[in-house]
Amino acid sequence: MATDYFQIRINKELKNKFDELCKKKGLTPSMAIRLFAKNFIKSGKLAYDFNSDRNYNDSNDVRVSFRMENSMRELFAESSKKIGLSMSVLIRGYMDACVTEWQLSPVNPHSEDN
Repeated sequence: MATDYFQIRINKELKNKFDELCKKKGLTPSMAIRLFAKNFIKSGKLAYDFNSDRNYNDSNDVRVSFRMENSMRELFAESSKKIGLSMSVLIRGYMDACVTEWQLSPVNPHSEDN
């Protein structure tokens, strides 16, 4: 399948903590984001409370690239639009939830088997 990279801008500290978290769990950041996207597409629900306070501001310090199959990216974009949010906003919220709420569980509460 064809894959492509897409980029988002995020808080530098959030990026570093998410990278560290993924490494400890044996995942790449792209793998964790793909798992999140796959579960979001399948369920139409977020794996975190979007309305809760986020611990990292959207300072857009660094640019981060993620690799994803084109078809999954298209479905993720469509699913994001259905709830009125961009993919980058959903991903930043997910990354924040991973490093602050789930304490070393970047695919919580879903697994790739779901």
